[in-house]
Amino acid sequence: QVVMTELLAKLGWQECKTPVRNQTYYWREATKEAQTSPPYYEILGLDPLKRETYTKSDIKRAWFGWKQIYVDEDGKGIGDAEEWGLLMEAYLTLRDNSTRARYECDNLTASARRKLVGLAQVKTTLVLPAYSLWTPPEPDEPAPDAKGKKK
Repeated sequence: QVVMTELLAKLGWQECKTPVRNQTYYWREATKEAQTSPPYYEILGLDPLKRETYTKSDIKRAWFGWKQIYVDEDGKGIGDAEEWGLLMEAYLTLRDNSTRARYECDNLTASARRKLVGLAQVKTTLVLPAYSLWTPPEPDEPAPDAKGKKK
């Protein structure tokens, strides 16, 4: 997870948890964006706004460029294994039409963005309301009546 966080940080993303359910989501402070999955297009070096134009060949070409950096000719890893794992996860998700469609539907479509607006609001305005708690009166002070007035 540490390396994943470093790789995401290079791209301007951070891994976060929801306050109540402790579910993982990904946040970009600069654009106030939230996603439920890592930014796979950006991990591969592709522009997510052009996602509809990318073919399987484009995705494989982007992945292959990273493969040359992380794996030598003998198939042995020469780069960080966890970063390579995240790159493989991105490639495997985007190369398959059904998993790619599910990823885009859950993270990049207009309806997904509307659902994730709540995360953005929580992330940027997480201010808990101040509640006035009743405190017991001092021993020499009279207790308040039902309307809160002191007797």
